[in-house]
Parts: sequence; C-alpha cells; structure tokens
Amino acid sequence: MQTGVTLMALPETNLFLQDRRQGTPKLRGVTMAREVAAAGGKVRLGTDNVRDWFFPFGDGDMLDTGLFAALTLHLDDEAALTAALCDGNACVQPGTRDIVLVPATSFDDALARRPDQRRVYRAGRLVAAEPV
Repeated sequence: MQTGVTLMALPETNLFLQDRRQGTPKLRGVTMAREVAAAGGKVRLGTDNVRDWFFPFGDGDMLDTGLFAALTLHLDDEAALTAALCDGNACVQPGTRDIVLVPATSFDDALARRPDQRRVYRAGRLVAAEPV
C-alpha cells in the first residue's frame, strides 16, 4: 500500500530538543519512521542544523545522521537506511552521476568510523575531495 506520505526525520535535532525540561529527559524520542515505512510511506533523513540554536553540535555529516537513525529510529536494515539517507536509492544504480564515495570496508564500517577522505561527484564530475 502506498500512502503518498514522505516523512522527513532529523534524528540528532529531535533528540537534542525533545523533553528539554529540568532534569534528565524521560520522554525523549524521534518520529515514527518504521511505522510510516510499514504503511507504505517514504522515510527520508536530513540534517539542517549546523551549529545553531536547534543543534549546536551539528556539522551536516550525513553519516552521523545515519548512525543516529540506526540507533534511535532502529533503521538498521542497510537498504532501508541507505534509501532514507539517499532520497530513496537503496543502492548505486547504473548511470548514477551524483555520489559520495566513502573509504570503508562495508556500510557498517562507514557508520561506525564515519571516515574522512570522501570524494563527492556531481553530474559525474569530482567536485570535492578531502586530502589523503
């Protein structure tokens, strides 16, 4: 069943802001990503809070967002998490021209280490590379 709903989650920001009363947060959480996906909706992840009032620790790194989503939304299925991070693309498709290459031995390794030395291609052209 397709719901026509696309859910956009910002797991780091949600955790930082929710239940910010005095004392230790008890009602902290994130949105219902697994339920939306099970009902046929699309789940997407984002991070737009880069060292601002909403999330002063944000740096825009989508691997960090992926790690937070795996931990808090329980989006730990590789294909589902990849699709949520990559606008619905669960794997690299033939003809893909926009891609970030990450030096890692596996998807789990990329999330665990969130390594530097990434290479960003846009329209098939290298547009950013971190020094080796």
